[in-house]
Amino acid sequence: MTRPRWTAAVCLAACATLAACVTERERIAPRGVPVRESGAGRRPAPTGATVPTRPTGPVAKPVREGTTSARVQITVAPLGMLRYDAQTLPLVSPDGAFLAVQEGDAPTWDTLLATDQQEPAETSGIAVYSVGDGLTRTQPVTVLPVGCTLGRDANARGYLIESVQPDASRWIGLARWTTGEVEWLAQGSAIAAHAALMPTDAHGTHTAVAYSRRDRGGAGHSAIVLRDSLGNESVFATPEVSYCFPTPSPDGSVVFACALRANTLDLVAVRVIDDAQTPHAKNLGAIAATRPLGTFDDPLAIAHQVFAGLQPSAWCDGDAAFAKGAMAFAHPGRGRTAVLNPAEGTLTWMPEKTVSAAAWQSEADTGFFCTAPKELLFQPLTGAASTRILPSPYVARVVNPGTPQMLLFGPSKARQDELELLRLIP
Repeated sequence: MTRPRWTAAVCLAACATLAACVTERERIAPRGVPVRESGAGRRPAPTGATVPTRPTGPVAKPVREGTTSARVQITVAPLGMLRYDAQTLPLVSPDGAFLAVQEGDAPTWDTLLATDQQEPAETSGIAVYSVGDGLTRTQPVTVLPVGCTLGRDANARGYLIESVQPDASRWIGLARWTTGEVEWLAQGSAIAAHAALMPTDAHGTHTAVAYSRRDRGGAGHSAIVLRDSLGNESVFATPEVSYCFPTPSPDGSVVFACALRANTLDLVAVRVIDDAQTPHAKNLGAIAATRPLGTFDDPLAIAHQVFAGLQPSAWCDGDAAFAKGAMAFAHPGRGRTAVLNPAEGTLTWMPEKTVSAAAWQSEADTGFFCTAPKELLFQPLTGAASTRILPSPYVARVVNPGTPQMLLFGPSKARQDELELLRLIP
């Protein structure tokens, strides 16, 4: 099957014009009960997702000085251009001091989705840049193994990588920013994939991580695996359901994931609970909420789209208490980003056609920086009208080098395999 390239290009733009700028809120049912759409009954499930195309126009000239809008005052500084594989967005360190970028040829869709036909990405490479007033490519002491692909998340120590092995198993590692040395977080004969990092726990010495795992070959279904900071492993599995792209909330209270049953795709939130026997150990509990996403011809490729615009550890300002137990995702049937908060029982819709959101809170403004077809928007949490921040589809990553700010990735006007990097300080 030919899969649509819903990747970094899609996160940078969508083909349709923004049609609405006001959020909607729905109450969601707790304890894993599927959510009904608001209005008269549930809308019919779509058979496929509309995949926006990459824009061909030039990137707008960034604002160099403080600019006041109706809602937000910002300062924007250009940092440089990044060459990448035109598919995978870079990863950023929590302090914004480093970036990891996938270069060369993009991995195949089977490798990206971790199917049985996956293969080592031998024509791809990963580069690391230090970020200051500009970009400086670093030279790690240890060279990464050939065939690694860039993962989905990063922390202060390093960035995630995934590596298809000669026996078709798949491993997950954390590569150090400064040295390139790899700490392998998941090894063995299974296919371990699509990892994201759990929040730091000072009581443990292990890198806590959530990922999906399944046996090679056959019709095996993937489970969610949580390895906590003490090194304990907890598994969440359901017969006839595959769970993929597990994504922890910023406070670590839940792990979100896409649930595939035949051609049906749901978004679920699985509680993270304390282990009754071991102090500070964590286990996966029951499903806290379920959000039906639709029925699709290729649900695994559509599941990739749900979190394609997100880096879990960089989606939320540390002061944004309203988003600590929540997560943004792109709804493939509704064609917009939403934020699911199981603890509050709410689903908040972002403006139409948005593909990514980053939560932000300050004394003056609380809301989301959203990537729209032709612009970066600020959507207030109150549901008031959104404000245009920049006239180009930048994707925001919240970082904190002492003062919370954002790094923005946007499409280059010169090359399709190049990104423009900006620093934005609200």
